[in-house]
Amino acid sequence: MLRSRGPRWMALLALTLIVTNPFLYCFSRLAILEPMLTTLTLAALHIATRLPRLRHPITASVCIGVLFTLMMLTKTTAVFLLPALGWAMLASFRENSESDSQQGLPSLRSWISKT
Repeated sequence: MLRSRGPRWMALLALTLIVTNPFLYCFSRLAILEPMLTTLTLAALHIATRLPRLRHPITASVCIGVLFTLMMLTKTTAVFLLPALGWAMLASFRENSESDSQQGLPSLRSWISKT
């Protein structure tokens, strides 16, 4: 329509703007799930990093599992984010056990046996 009513460069500019418009990308079929996956991932990572300091770690672990299930139902590429969740939990436990050993508190193994 622009090419027939104006110069060719105007039609090419309009086509470039349409193709590179981020709002059109956001509302495409696959990209609309990315913000939800990112939000669920960040929520699971937030809980995972605070897992050793929570009062009810079993409940928090169940929440992480539910969030990961929702991540998988959102996009199946969430499988590749599972190592990040595992690393976040292990790193928080390692950090907690190192700080506890310096203060004379029980180690990670005794914390797991208590729960």
